[in-house]
Order: sequence, then C-alpha cells, then structure tokens
Amino acid sequence: MDSCLLLSLRSPYLDDERVYPPLGILKLQSAIKEWTGKRADISDEYSPELFKRYDLIGLSVMTPQREEAKRVLQDVRNYTKAKIAIGGPHAKFYTHEVKNEDWDYIITDDGERAIASIMQGTNMPRIITDKLNKQEFADLPRIDRLNNERFLSRYHYSLKGKTSTTMITATGCPERCSFCEDAQTAVRWTSLETLAKEMDD
Repeated sequence: MDSCLLLSLRSPYLDDERVYPPLGILKLQSAIKEWTGKRADISDEYSPELFKRYDLIGLSVMTPQREEAKRVLQDVRNYTKAKIAIGGPHAKFYTHEVKNEDWDYIITDDGERAIASIMQGTNMPRIITDKLNKQEFADLPRIDRLNNERFLSRYHYSLKGKTSTTMITATGCPERCSFCEDAQTAVRWTSLETLAKEMDD
C-alpha cells in the first residue's frame, strides 16, 4: 500500500468539535511516515471523493462515534476498493460487536506498529492485538506538528484566555474511577526528549 488516510470522526458529545486536536491519529501518521516512508494524511472532513485517493483508510473511534464510523465504512465500501481499519477505544472494548461489521482490520490496542505493518504489506490477522511495552512507547516518533500546522490551526483550545494546546505525555492510569474502562492500567510515559522536541515544535 502506498497511501493512507487517517480520519478524525465528528464528536457529537463535544460542544465544539475543534477544541482538542486528534493526537492519536497524529501519532499514527508519524509512525507510518517514519517507519515506512509512505504517504499518510489526516483529515476531519471526508467524502467518497476523498476516499478514492487512498489504499488504506484508518479510523480511531470512541463509542459515541460508532454510528458515524459505520457510515464511513459503508461509503468506503460503496465507492472504493480501499482497505479500512478501525481502532481506538470502541474497537478495544467492544471488539465482540465490531468483529460482526465489515472492517478489514480491527486494531484493539496500540495502532502505530500495526498500521505501519499493514502499509508495508505484512500479512496481518483481521483482529490485531499489539501492545507496546514501556520502552517501545517511549521511543515512538513524536507528533509532526510542523507539517500539520494548517490542520492544527483549525483547533482552538484556550486556558484562562490564552491560546493553548494538548500533548500526550503518557497513557494508562492507576486511579480507580468507576466510569473509566482504562482505570488501573499500567502507565507508559513519553520520553522527556520527545516531549522537549514537541514543545519546541
């Protein structure tokens, strides 16, 4: 595969869908580019005409976005021959539902190595479970903010009137919040070197 489109789906649970930039798919994009040298674009706007330009389309889906994801899946099937992959929390925690839908790949844990392997033509199973260890997570390529400046400029997050943004410093959480499916999971930290470079960007 030569090209991948990574989609940020609409977020019906937010008052403003352009508050937080979609850092998860930005991390996937960086991994694809650094590890494969292949084209990986990101978008939060999409259409059948856009889908036709790509060999692989990847979606990171939270459960409130599942109906939107199904609509995208149907459009991809109707208008292209592209392969389509689903990842994110919905794929992880509701795999039993997702596997009954027409996804080519279901990525139930970390997506960086999995989607890069798909792009390289590695023979991958339909359901891919690939958990990076702490060092592998720390060594992930940093988000490419500079080449995504135009995309990121559409997001507007402010704290006390100051223009701000968000970063991924770690995943996992040792706390016990009853509403959270990731409660009491191992914490993996981004390396300080990567964080420093991203802050410079």
